[in-house]
Amino acid sequence: MVSLAGHSAASTPADEPGLASRIWMGFAVALLLLGFGLMGLRLAGFQFISIRGHSMEPTFSPGALLIARAAPPETVQAGDIIAFSGMAGEPNIVHRVVALRTGSTPVATTMGDNNPVIDPYPVVLRGPVPRIIGSVPQVGWWFTPDVGRRLLAVSALLAALVAVRQTGRLIAERVLQRRSPRPIAPEAAIPAPL
Repeated sequence: MVSLAGHSAASTPADEPGLASRIWMGFAVALLLLGFGLMGLRLAGFQFISIRGHSMEPTFSPGALLIARAAPPETVQAGDIIAFSGMAGEPNIVHRVVALRTGSTPVATTMGDNNPVIDPYPVVLRGPVPRIIGSVPQVGWWFTPDVGRRLLAVSALLAALVAVRQTGRLIAERVLQRRSPRPIAPEAAIPAPL
C-alpha cells in the first residue's frame, strides 16, 4: 500500500459516506431545524392551529394550518378571525368576530363563515387572543399538537442516530489508523552509502 499525501491507494468508495447516508443526514437536519424553527415561532407568540371542521369554509378548508398571533383583547375588531375555547371545553374553535361589545372586558359574538346562525354563546376576551394572520392549505394534518411534538422528537432522534453513527465511524477509523503499519519511506528503507 502506497501512501501519497495522506491518501491511501487502497481506499474504496465504501470508506466515504454514501449517498444514502448524506440523504438521511440532510433529512434529519431538516427535521431538526423545522422542529426548532416551529418552537422558536411559538416562543415568539405565534400559534399553529389545524382546522378539522367545515364551519369556516370556503375561507379555510379542513386540513389547513392556521397561523395565529396573540393580540391584546382591545385590538380585536369585527371581521377578525380568532381562536377560542368553547363552552364545553372544545379547544381552538376558529370563527369570525361578527359583533363586539367593548368595555372593561370585551365580549365577541362569533360565527363560522359556513354556519347559517351566530354561535350560541358569547366569547369573553380575557388575556391575549389568538388572531389568525395566515394559513397554509392541507398542511394542518401534520401540525396537530401531538404530531408537532412527535415531529420534534423523531427529528431529534434521527439526528442523534446519525451523529452516533458518524461518531462510531470516526472512532473506528482512528483505531484502524493506529493499528495499521505505517509505510516506510523509500529513503529510510535503504541505508545511505558510506
